Amino acid sequence: MKKPSKGDAFQGEQRLYQIVARRLARMIEESRHEPSWRLPGERDLAEMLEVSRPVIREAVIALEVQGVVAVRGRSGITILPQADTGSDESLADADIFDLLQARNLLEPGVARVAATRAESFDFTVLGGLVERMAAGGAENFVEASMRFFATISQIAGNPVLRSMSEALLADWLRSPFLNRFGPHLFSPERVPLWIGDHHAILSALTMRQPEAAARAVSRHLDNISGELRLIISKEEDEDERGRSADARQEPVMTNRPATR
Repeated sequence: MKKPSKGDAFQGEQRLYQIVARRLARMIEESRHEPSWRLPGERDLAEMLEVSRPVIREAVIALEVQGVVAVRGRSGITILPQADTGSDESLADADIFDLLQARNLLEPGVARVAATRAESFDFTVLGGLVERMAAGGAENFVEASMRFFATISQIAGNPVLRSMSEALLADWLRSPFLNRFGPHLFSPERVPLWIGDHHAILSALTMRQPEAAARAVSRHLDNISGELRLIISKEEDEDERGRSADARQEPVMTNRPATR
């Protein structure tokens, strides 16, 4: 009998990592109450599910973003208690420029560390995410971009930096400002700029240049801030013109003497 090739077990229109993530989530749900059970390591999961290790890594990142698991250095993949999968504390309602400033203080340093630790299959994962950004659609782009930066934080290998970075990314995604201005910020005419930024980050990481990677991340976040200010300013100008037009159209009320 012919042995199935990697990926043959998972066919369909959905992305492979999403299918694998659901398989892993079901595996966790079915076994989490067994005291001695642990999720197998990346290599064992790849062999078990007949997919590549980069696909397993992407699936684990997806589960980590959902709060199902945590990757903690040499401890491997840790299953989070169900009660701890969410948090009541969030900075999602913070000013979006404060969130961008916080990201710009943290993420360049994370990229600097990642540039010294990345391996060849990390570049494969990051390159695939950049390709996904170009597939079209604001939601598709935002998802792939957030996974791009989450992957960099995983590559860096520092669980404290990773936790801080992923918390900021989660707050950024939940920001009502991003929900409001995201369609403009990630519109088709701006996407080439963002893809270029991600290519620059990936290039610096691939060449293992820590300072270049840090600068590329900082430049990307500065570009987002600049474009966002332009969008907000344009909207404010349009609102002001609308109010002026409404004021001109309002009828002038005059006091006329009553007719007999």
